Amino acid sequence: FFFLMIRRPPRSTQSRSSAASDVYKRQMFVRAIKHIFSQKSSKLATKFLARRMQGPLPVSLGHSFVTLAAQTSSPKASDFLSKIRFKSDDPPQRLLQTFDIVYEIYKEDTTSFGQYHGRVELNSFFEAIGGQFDKVLTAAVPETVERLWDVAKAVLDRGHGFFGQAWSAILRRDNAKLVPTALLRRIVGDLMIRQPDVILKNYAELPRVIADESRVLSPNQLVAVLTAYEFGRTSAKTVAKDEVFLTALNRVLPSLDQLEVESQLNLLRSVHLYDAASVLTLFTHVESKFLSATELFTPENLCEIALAFGPAKKGSADFWGHLQKALLANADELPSDLIPTAVVHVADSGYAKREFLVEMEPYVGLNCDEVPESYLPYILVTFAQAGVGREKFYYKVATQFLRTAAAAPADASVRVLWALARARIFEEIIFTGLQSHIVDRAETLSADALSALADALGRLDEVKNYLPRVLRERTTALLTSKPKDITLTQLLSIYRLFATQPSLRNEEFDALLAKQITGRLSEATPKELEGLADAVVR
Repeated sequence: FFFLMIRRPPRSTQSRSSAASDVYKRQMFVRAIKHIFSQKSSKLATKFLARRMQGPLPVSLGHSFVTLAAQTSSPKASDFLSKIRFKSDDPPQRLLQTFDIVYEIYKEDTTSFGQYHGRVELNSFFEAIGGQFDKVLTAAVPETVERLWDVAKAVLDRGHGFFGQAWSAILRRDNAKLVPTALLRRIVGDLMIRQPDVILKNYAELPRVIADESRVLSPNQLVAVLTAYEFGRTSAKTVAKDEVFLTALNRVLPSLDQLEVESQLNLLRSVHLYDAASVLTLFTHVESKFLSATELFTPENLCEIALAFGPAKKGSADFWGHLQKALLANADELPSDLIPTAVVHVADSGYAKREFLVEMEPYVGLNCDEVPESYLPYILVTFAQAGVGREKFYYKVATQFLRTAAAAPADASVRVLWALARARIFEEIIFTGLQSHIVDRAETLSADALSALADALGRLDEVKNYLPRVLRERTTALLTSKPKDITLTQLLSIYRLFATQPSLRNEEFDALLAKQITGRLSEATPKELEGLADAVVR
C-alpha cells in the first residue's frame, strides 16, 4: 500500500544528473558561440552547434548576429546558423531563455559586442521580443527587462521598431505598473532622445494611462508617464495649459517627500510652462532640498537641475551660485551629453558668473558633438555674450554646426554668425558657409534674426553685398505685409547698420525705415530714443 502511495515525479521534473547535463550543454553552447565569434575556427564547435541546432533549443542566438559570427570563421557554420529565425509567436519563455545567452556574451565583452552596432543586428530576435513585449513584462523579472533594454540600445539602430513596440506595450492597460520606476524613467528619457516620434505617435494614449492608472501607479511611476506626456505636448506644439497634467500634478504634490530626486527633477522640467501655485511649490521644495543637502544630488542631477530651473527662470542668486560651485567641483564626472546644455541654461538664469563659463568652456567644447544640433547656436551666443571662449572653441562649435546646417533654420545660422562677429572670430570658410545658408532661406528669417544680422554685419570689418541685400529685402517684405512683427528696437538696429555704412545705403529702403520709425516715436522708450539719437549722430 505504501509502495503504491509513492508518487512518481512528473516527466518535466529533472533529476540532478539531467539538470547538470543541461548546465554542461549550456556551457558548451556558450563556448562554441564564442569560438565562432572570436574568429577562432573550430571544427568541434561547428559540429557541436550543427547537432544542437537540429533539436529543440533551450537557448539560441538571433539570426543576424550569429550569421556574422559564423562568417568570421567558418562558411559551414554560416550555412546552418543563417537558418535560425525567430517568430513573433515564439513563447515568451523561449525568447527569454534565448536572451540569457545573448546577455552572457554581451556581459563578458561589452566593447566587442558594441562594435557591431549598425552592422550586426539581432533583428528577428528583437522583432519577436517587441511583438510580445506585454507578455515579456509579465513573464520576466524586472532585472531581465532592464537588461533587454540595455542590449537593444547597444546593438539596434535608433529607428528599430523594437523601441516603439515596447513603448506601445507599456501603455496598454495595467502594463505600466509592471515596469520598475528607474527603468520606466530611463525608457522615457531614451525615447525622447532616440525616437521622439514614438512618444508623439502614442501621445493620445497617455491621458488615458494618467487618468485610469494614476491610482495604481506609484508617484514615481506617474511622474515618468507625465514626463512623456508633457514632452509629447511640447513636440506637438500644444502650448495651452492642460488640465490632465495639472490634475495628476496635484495628486503627486502631497507625496513630494516620497519622490526620488530624479522624479522631482523630471517633473520640474515638465512644468516650466505652468504658473500655478502647485508648480511654484515644487520649485521651492527642490531648491530648499538642494541648498540643505547637496550631497544627495549626483553629477547627472546637477545638470538636470540647470535644465529645469534655467528655462523656467526660477531660483535665487544664492541657489545659482551654489549650483555653479557644485558643477565645477564635479566637472570631470558630469554626463558628457548634458554638460553643454546645462551650461547654457545656467546662463539663462541671469546669474552665471564669468569664471564659471571660463572654467566650463573646455568641457563644453570637448562635448559639443554630443548635443542636439539646435543647441549649438545657443552655446556660441552664451559664450559670446559673456566675452568668454578661445578662438579654437568657437571654430569647433561653428564647424560642428555647419555639418548639419542644411537641416537647420536660417535663424540658427544668423545666431552663429552673430556670436562669431561678437567674439571677433573671422574665418572665411565658416563665414561663407553661413552666408550661403542664410541666403538660401532668406524668406524664413524672423524679425529677431534680422536685428541680429544687422548687429553682426555692423561688427564685421568687411561686408559683402549678399547679406545686406538679404537684410534689406526681407525687412521690406515684413514691413509691407506684417509691420507689427518688427519692433521699434529691431528697426533701430537695422537702421543703425545702414546709417553708419554709406556704401550700403538705398534711398527707397531709407525712406521706408524713416517712415516706420517716425510713426512709432510716440511709443518709444527712453532707451529706444537714445539708440535712435546715437544712430542719427553716427
